[in-house]
Amino acid sequence: MKKIYAPWRHDYVTKKNKAPSNPQLHTNDCVFCHKFSEQADQKNLIVRRFKYCAVVMNYYPYNAGHIMVLPLEHKSSLEMLGTATRSEMMEAVTHCIVILEKTMNCDGHNVGINLGIAGGGGIPSHLHIHVLPRWKGDTSFLATTATTNIICSDFGQTYQTLHEAFKNIEL
Repeated sequence: MKKIYAPWRHDYVTKKNKAPSNPQLHTNDCVFCHKFSEQADQKNLIVRRFKYCAVVMNYYPYNAGHIMVLPLEHKSSLEMLGTATRSEMMEAVTHCIVILEKTMNCDGHNVGINLGIAGGGGIPSHLHIHVLPRWKGDTSFLATTATTNIICSDFGQTYQTLHEAFKNIEL
């Protein structure tokens, strides 16, 4: 891979007065906070609530079994969270990986956080960690030619399977 050295861009990337990359939506404007305020976990695809975080199925999954770990409080970045919340979220991510391996028989995972709009965050005001099960050969031409993902599992069935698997998990 070739690199181009462009020192004239330094002032741009280190500029202090840029537009905020993590706009803070109010809690009442946040789709996640709205779902957490309701007591309709199955309808809202909330697989399991813990003290500081929750495991939620992604409503627009990249793959079957795509789940997310979110803090229950409305925060946009890791440094805004308390130590207990960050710790519980990482423990939840670990359980997500183990449970997806057992319930979805996946061969691997993608785990990631998109921070800020420039980082690819679709909802940058409420931090969330994506956990996606992956299988050997699970990509197809549809994703690249037709911008279409094939989700090979029923949402309701996947929710029930994950909800049951998380039932006895304590963090």
